[in-house]
Amino acid sequence: GCSSTFVPLPPPGWTTCHAYLRRKSRFCSQEVVPGTDFCAHHAASRIPCPLDPSHWILANRLEKHLQVCPARTKQETLKECLYFCENINRGSSNGSEGMNVMDATQQHEWARRVAQRVLEIHNRLFSPAESSEEIKNISSSNIPLVDLSQVEFHQGLESSIQYHRIKTGGKHHMHQQASLIGHLRRTGAFDHDTSAVITVLEMGAGRGILGLLVTGILLANRENTVKFVMVERNGTRAKADNVLRSTADAKKEESGTPPCSSYMSLFHHEGRLTWERIPCDLAHVHVPTVLQQLEQEPNEGEAQISNPDSSKRQKVTRQQRILVVAKHLCGAGTDLALRSLRDVRNIHACLFATCCHGVCSWNDYVGQNVLRREFHDIPFGAKEFELLRRWSTSANHSTRGCCCHDEDDHSKQEEEEDDDDGASEHKSVQDSGKDPLNVNSIIQSLQLKCGVQDLGRACQRLLDYGRCEYMREVVFHNEPGIRVEMVHYVSTDITLQNTVVLGYRTEDM
Repeated sequence: GCSSTFVPLPPPGWTTCHAYLRRKSRFCSQEVVPGTDFCAHHAASRIPCPLDPSHWILANRLEKHLQVCPARTKQETLKECLYFCENINRGSSNGSEGMNVMDATQQHEWARRVAQRVLEIHNRLFSPAESSEEIKNISSSNIPLVDLSQVEFHQGLESSIQYHRIKTGGKHHMHQQASLIGHLRRTGAFDHDTSAVITVLEMGAGRGILGLLVTGILLANRENTVKFVMVERNGTRAKADNVLRSTADAKKEESGTPPCSSYMSLFHHEGRLTWERIPCDLAHVHVPTVLQQLEQEPNEGEAQISNPDSSKRQKVTRQQRILVVAKHLCGAGTDLALRSLRDVRNIHACLFATCCHGVCSWNDYVGQNVLRREFHDIPFGAKEFELLRRWSTSANHSTRGCCCHDEDDHSKQEEEEDDDDGASEHKSVQDSGKDPLNVNSIIQSLQLKCGVQDLGRACQRLLDYGRCEYMREVVFHNEPGIRVEMVHYVSTDITLQNTVVLGYRTEDM
């Protein structure tokens, strides 16, 4: 097939613009500028804006554009915010090393060892094998499937969403949100003293719908005081903010009590709700400062919160509880969000539905030490992590469920029989010019029964396991009464990205 950089020639007799639109797989149909082969739009060289790559600008007007770009004003305003601390949640290379110089055969052997170790670790952690033969098949896993959506629907979630006119994004998204709420419920997040102040913190919130639903459920108890914080760097439409504004202004007295009010209520909160959207990248937000700014009337006994540049941890009253949620926070965003919680205390529950492992980065990944410990007999660093990252995209092979793509996603498994001695396989890797790290060639050479997709899911679960341990050791500080779990919250028919990392307290704070 054609490579991603291949540009075809215009068909014979083509008189309109010669610019090839790769996304539309056709040539531009606009009239050309006299004396050129391109239209007015494509005649000039355009580049992505350095401040905001979502729009393109003329290369010869770069300097002028940077002076008037709206993104410049937005960034300058953001840097003046107290919670902004550049790269405070970024990781470090932590001893990462580059790829050693190896020929194709050596790279292939190295990749085979990593793949075998991945399956060994996965089996030991999630599906203990009874024999060495079972290492070739990981289809059976001890990670439970616990879909709690029907319980929430039965209690009134769907009718509440319809009553409040909340746009959840479709039935599949509503199904996922319902199950995640059910998992939050079983942690005891909705069972608390009425004197407690509950903060719902949604990381990488997007439209903020999951956090909005959690907030509405908490407000159904008339004694609760709820603070809802959404951290999201990009603007979006149909967001929770619109619902909160409309419910604050609406007069529902004449309609009486809605039938779903016992489950969720965003009306008549009578000053019991405070909410704020923080338009900041997770890499730069200092969460303790955000929580401090949300405190409008500090109660007696609350301590000062540290400056972003200080190493002191936040201290709040024991009556405050924090619920942290994130649904499909892509790639390194999950790691940045977890690291941003390291100085936050009084977290009751922390729920992360992970997504897009193929766009994780070694420098930001929070589970570096965990994977080094698990790969104790194989030096684990940036190049080994890159293999796991790359292979993890194979879990989404030819199916929906993730927004990340990789070259392995589009490769097809060859229907060839391997020689018993494996010699011809080595020869094909060395001489044919194929990618020696391709997941299909690794699966074939090891004769793995698990297949491409299951190996990809094993890589995803190992990456999530590192996050589980970070949540236990750093976010919850290995405190007694803490449980950290990894479960499938919906079936793969709903989404292939169906894993949630959940940490919560089993004892009162």
